[in-house]
Amino acid sequence: MSTKEIKPATPPRDPQPPPAIGWVLVMAAVWLAAGVGHFLLCGICAYMLGDPADIPFWLKPWDELFQYGISGILSLILLLFWWAVVALVAIPFGIAAYYISKLLFLLVGRHADNDARDAAFTQGLAIMAPVLILGLLSLLILPVQAPHHIDSESGFEVAEQISYAAFAEYQFLSMFAMFVILMIFVTLFGGAAVLETYLPGSGMGMFFLLIFLSITVAVCLGLFLGPYIGELPHRVGAYQATAMIFAGLAVFTGLPMLLVLRNEKKGPIV
Repeated sequence: MSTKEIKPATPPRDPQPPPAIGWVLVMAAVWLAAGVGHFLLCGICAYMLGDPADIPFWLKPWDELFQYGISGILSLILLLFWWAVVALVAIPFGIAAYYISKLLFLLVGRHADNDARDAAFTQGLAIMAPVLILGLLSLLILPVQAPHHIDSESGFEVAEQISYAAFAEYQFLSMFAMFVILMIFVTLFGGAAVLETYLPGSGMGMFFLLIFLSITVAVCLGLFLGPYIGELPHRVGAYQATAMIFAGLAVFTGLPMLLVLRNEKKGPIV
C-alpha cells in the first residue's frame, strides 16, 4: 500500500496592510491642491467665456437670435460647453496629482513600493472625495456669466463689478453655499439615522421636525457665519480665501472619511 507524501497546507497570506497614515495625508494634501487649482482655473475660464460686458465671441454670429426669444437654446449650448470645459480642465490636474505622488515616493527612496503608493494615492483621493465633489458641483451650477448687478451709474463702480475680482469673490461664495447645502443634508439624513436607531417608527411628525431643524441650521449658518465668510475675500484675497474654505471643508469632511477608511485595520503612523 503506497502512501503519498502529504504536503503541509500553505498558510494563508496576510492581507495587504493599509498604507501609512502619513502618506495618506500627504496624498490627500496633493489632491486638495489639485482641487483648488482646478476650481480657480475653471473660474478664470468661466470669466473669459462669459464676458459680462458682452456675449462670448463664438456666439456673436448668432447674436440676432437673442432678439427672437429663443436665447434659452443658446444658454443651454453655452452650459453644455461649460461642463465640457470643467471636465477637460480636470484631466491634467488628475494626471499631475498621480505623477507628483510617484515623485514624492522616489524622493524618499520608496520607488519599489508601488502597491503602498497606489493604496495611499487611492485613500487620499477617497478622503478628499467629498470636498472635490462639492467643488465640482459648485462649478457645474456656476453660471458662465457672473451675476453682476449693475445698480450704479458710477463708471468706477460699474468697472469694479464687472472685474475678475468680483467674479472670483462670487465663485468663492458659491463654495460657502455648497457647505450650507451639505449641512442641510447632514442634519436631515443624520437625524433620520439617529431616529431610526433610537426611535424607530417615530412617524411623520418627527420627519417634519427634522426638515424644520435642517432649515434652521441653514438659516443660522447664513446669519452668523455668512457675514464673516463674505468678508474673507476682502481681507485676504479671493485666491487665498478659496484655498482656506477648501482646507476647512477638507478637515470637516475628510476626518470622518479617514476614520471610516482606517477603522478596519490600523496602519503604521509613518
